[in-house]
Amino acid sequence: VTGLFQYDAFTDQINRTIQQDIPFALIILSLQNTNTLEHALGYKIVQQIYKTIATVLQQTITAKKTLARLESGDYGILLPHMTLDQIAPLEKRLSVLLSKPVSLNEITTTLDYQIGHCAFPESGRKAEEIIHN
Repeated sequence: VTGLFQYDAFTDQINRTIQQDIPFALIILSLQNTNTLEHALGYKIVQQIYKTIATVLQQTITAKKTLARLESGDYGILLPHMTLDQIAPLEKRLSVLLSKPVSLNEITTTLDYQIGHCAFPESGRKAEEIIHN
């Protein structure tokens, strides 16, 4: 739907980055209440919202990165050679952009989301461990 990597490809990329011992930061963006959105707006509109989020991520993050839609409304951003301090401005920019109302098919809604982050090697030594940290 979004044209982004899926969960398995994303974790494979994280594990390859770990094997190369490249430090990285990881941002996890989680759209909240996806079931409620689907019931209120319909499946097709929510799929369009997912595409809109993917577009915002692709247009906002210009550094070398790997983007993925992990599941439902969860997105992952792998940023090699970056630290948590370096990604703080990016997280703020994403927060501002995603706080704007989204208009699709004459429906306007605001998104409820959370942004989390972690880093390698501080947060673990395996993709699964780092993503869920």
